Amino acid sequence: KVRSVQQLPHSGFDAAGGAGHKAFIELEYAKPDPNLHSQLFAKYPWDYFESETGKTYRMQISTYGDMDSAELLTSICCEHLFPFRIPKLYFADINRDTTNYVLIVERIPFGKRGKIVNGKVEKLPRKSFEILPVCGKYQDYLLEDAPSVYYALFREMAHLAAWDHQGRYDSFFGPMQKYTEQEFLETKIKTRKKLKPKRKEVLQNGCSSMLEKGIDFAVNVAPQIFTATGKDVNKLKKMKEEITSMAPFFEDIRQFLANTSDFVGAMHMNLQADNAYLWYDDEGDLDVGIFDWCGFARSPFVMNFMGCLSGADADLLDAHEEGLMRMFCDEYVRYGGPKIRVEDLLLRYHLQWPSFAMDACQWVERDIYREC
Repeated sequence: KVRSVQQLPHSGFDAAGGAGHKAFIELEYAKPDPNLHSQLFAKYPWDYFESETGKTYRMQISTYGDMDSAELLTSICCEHLFPFRIPKLYFADINRDTTNYVLIVERIPFGKRGKIVNGKVEKLPRKSFEILPVCGKYQDYLLEDAPSVYYALFREMAHLAAWDHQGRYDSFFGPMQKYTEQEFLETKIKTRKKLKPKRKEVLQNGCSSMLEKGIDFAVNVAPQIFTATGKDVNKLKKMKEEITSMAPFFEDIRQFLANTSDFVGAMHMNLQADNAYLWYDDEGDLDVGIFDWCGFARSPFVMNFMGCLSGADADLLDAHEEGLMRMFCDEYVRYGGPKIRVEDLLLRYHLQWPSFAMDACQWVERDIYREC
């Protein structure tokens, strides 16, 4: 029987994400079983009529991209296929007429976070296999050992993509199409249409508009959370000019990122620290489980890297970007993927940065202002 249901908060420091409602469910079994969890987690969509925010998210997530069913199907079909843990599924269903859905899985027993002093979190002693504290949205700076977390996430992204090359997810995606760079040039690039001047103008104007929103946020709205470089007007002006000039070629970059199947694989769309749970084993090694599978797809995996790293501090990225790429390459081939060069992966990672910077600016209005 159901003993209690607790809806999780939508706002504040402990807000439980933005994709929908979340709740904790506590059960009592007539016949207790150590393989069954009594503490569960439920996820279900916003009511279209409850608020403007709910309406917007419902259309964005449940209608335009059918992301809800992708998450449910991944839990139903792939739990046993992954090279890491995901929360155990208990129930999943969706109504195609209304787009209402519910996902119920085991509740992850996140550990207690230490006190926050001067923006840093106190590190508490923990036992082996004890789950580390939850990381909230935009709270990567509170991770006890942020570099280790990102390396653990990149390791599992590499394992995920590598097993796709071994046919692990063919029952879910269908067989992977393997192709060389030369085959890609013959089939894709030769049929590419030339960019019209009007289209180029539209792309540049749209890019400029999005960047202006981000620059205004950094300079006028919340300068206190940016570094001196991050709110330097002259540098931001130069950044805007350079990224705007590149905007007509973003599609070329996306094509390049997929120019050989060696750089394509199954990938989590948004593997930030808040979509993972972590623990240390008896040897002191950090291990990871993963949830929130609404964007599980086969894609050029470099395009998903910033879905993991976008919450990281700039200094951390500067210090570890090459190490993270090296980690991915080593683990990718170790788990059965093709051998790729670190230099090639790093180039592709850098090439998608301008479009990512533009994309990040749109969330000032779509997320930050709306949530505040």
